Amino acid sequence: MSVFQVKKTPPLARPWYCKFLYEGKPYRGGGFETRQEAEQWEKERRNQLGQKKSPEDKFYQEINDMLKAVLKKSETTTTGGIPLGNLIVEFLEYKKSRVSKAQLRKKRTRLMRFKKWFDVMIPDGLEPGMIDKHMEKRLKAVSADDANRDRAILGEVIRWAMPRYKIPYNPVDATESFTHERKVSSIPSEEDVKKALEAIPKVNPAYWKAFGIVIEQTCCRPISAARLCWKDVHFEHPNPRWHHGAIEVKDYKGGKGKARGNPFPMSRKLANTLKAMRDGQHPHELVFPSPYTGKELENWKKVLKKACKEAGVEYFSFGQLRPHGATVLASLGVPIETIQHILGHSKVTTTQIYIRRHGYEESMAEAIERRERRHLKVVKSKVA
Repeated sequence: MSVFQVKKTPPLARPWYCKFLYEGKPYRGGGFETRQEAEQWEKERRNQLGQKKSPEDKFYQEINDMLKAVLKKSETTTTGGIPLGNLIVEFLEYKKSRVSKAQLRKKRTRLMRFKKWFDVMIPDGLEPGMIDKHMEKRLKAVSADDANRDRAILGEVIRWAMPRYKIPYNPVDATESFTHERKVSSIPSEEDVKKALEAIPKVNPAYWKAFGIVIEQTCCRPISAARLCWKDVHFEHPNPRWHHGAIEVKDYKGGKGKARGNPFPMSRKLANTLKAMRDGQHPHELVFPSPYTGKELENWKKVLKKACKEAGVEYFSFGQLRPHGATVLASLGVPIETIQHILGHSKVTTTQIYIRRHGYEESMAEAIERRERRHLKVVKSKVA
């Protein structure tokens, strides 16, 4: 017990105090008449702190508590089958250790929309017409893609329970999803990108231009450029063909940064840009530290709005520079396997999505024309 008495002249009417550490944090209480009162307060305070739960624990506990009343009611049901509420609880508990907290929260939010069916027995109590009616109602409030995701998560729960509870069929399979067209974001042209990058210093700090050049030249994501460190930039490389050095960009899409293969060579434009950044800033671990916090850059989504308006081009974001770089490489005749390695894709089909968007046909036509001109030069040299 960390109970002590404060002795002063004249003596205090409530001289007993208590001070202790719990998980590295100090806690203090005072103004007790006797030592027993101080010790009792410390015990109660420690018990109170021990009962506190982290936000994650509260979230997982909420999954069960929210359905507790419904599950008790479903236990008294005499009809055959398994209540949907029971399946949802067990499914979320199963997924808790297999998906991230964000993914689990999304699944839980969508499954809560089916709470009016928690008493329904699976599979006989849930008819396809009920699902279709729910999706039509959801379609009035959300997009077709969002309504299809509600249908998919419900089907995932029942499909997960089929081998465990010997459910003969999945009622969701008897329904059809809504057809919808996915919006394909346009890729800016080389001329628009050049104009926008040149206009950045006029409306924003100059380092944002270098930030865009890094994304354009390496085809990385904005978060990767924001977390780029000087230790990953090598202005000298043992490979004699890599005249301007090499750079290693990490991919942070899945959480922790993972290197996208081996370092790849820098262009002259990229090397000169990074050298100017190194010579013009104070020593720092990050290439692009925030001038306000000293940490990584943030809020880059709004930077190009002013620049595009100043340059008189259609707005595009830093994220669109990644497929733009892939399209430029494809137009130059670079093999798709090489582009896949630069982008860090595990499947070549993902790379094809990047280079089959707006402007891809024109880029390929330009590449064929360059190849034909090269062939004509070879034929003329042989004839001569």
